[in-house]
Amino acid sequence: MRTASAIVGSRPLWRREYEQLVASGAFDGEHLELLQGALVVMSPQNAPHSFTCTAVFRALDRGIGDRAEVRSQCPLALTDIDEPEPDVMVVPLGDYRRALPTVALLVVEVADSTRAKDLGPKAALYAAAGVPEYWVFDLPSRRIVVHTDPGPDGYTTLRTVQAGALSPAVFPDVTLRVELLFP
Repeated sequence: MRTASAIVGSRPLWRREYEQLVASGAFDGEHLELLQGALVVMSPQNAPHSFTCTAVFRALDRGIGDRAEVRSQCPLALTDIDEPEPDVMVVPLGDYRRALPTVALLVVEVADSTRAKDLGPKAALYAAAGVPEYWVFDLPSRRIVVHTDPGPDGYTTLRTVQAGALSPAVFPDVTLRVELLFP
């Protein structure tokens, strides 16, 4: 006897289909993101994760002001099959009332239980999309992994910051004190 999986192949969910499903309420009550054409369940936030997301958002928003838009946990339309929802991102100024941003100047993920995904597939996704700078706040290790120099095979430059000051490359005048960003 043939099973359904032997008869029916699979294909990625296209971003436009995903957005139509979201608009129709198909995923109400679920916290999902679209990665490589697949629906990925997002983990609920604990207090340390929430604290760091808020601290990073506030520091960037205050420092950047009206030179760019700082967003927290909003979708980023990267490719036809990718619509991640970074914890924090800096996007160029624009009219996003009817369309999501497609470009980010900086993406920040806060990782505790999601460390493997944030340092692996998400780093590859952001690099391939040309995001110039990607920060992963590794909460268990109390370190920030800064990714720069994106390319099709990933980021070519990685450095770790555990103390002192951190500034986004696109806004070097904005300084975040690392010690204040961790719970």
